[in-house]
Amino acid sequence: MAKDWFDFQEKIAQHFRSLGVKAVTNETITGVRTEHDIDIYVTSKYLGTNIKWVIEAKYWKTKVPKEKVLALRTKPLS
Repeated sequence: MAKDWFDFQEKIAQHFRSLGVKAVTNETITGVRTEHDIDIYVTSKYLGTNIKWVIEAKYWKTKVPKEKVLALRTKPLS
C-alpha cells in the first residue's frame, strides 16, 4: 500500500506541474504555532498574487471523513 500511496501523491503533483506551477511532495512548512508535514505543496503566481495550495493526498477506498477535512481546514498556516 505504501508504494500505491506514494505513486498517487506523485501523480497529483505531476498534474500540477503539467499546468506550469511548482509542486513539491512531502514538504514541511512552518505554520503560526508549529511545523506541518504536507503531502503536496503547490505554489504559483497569478496577476502578481502568490497562490498556495496545501494538498493532503489520501489513497483510501472510502470517503474522507468530515473530521479529517475540518482538521486540514483549521491548520493555522502562515
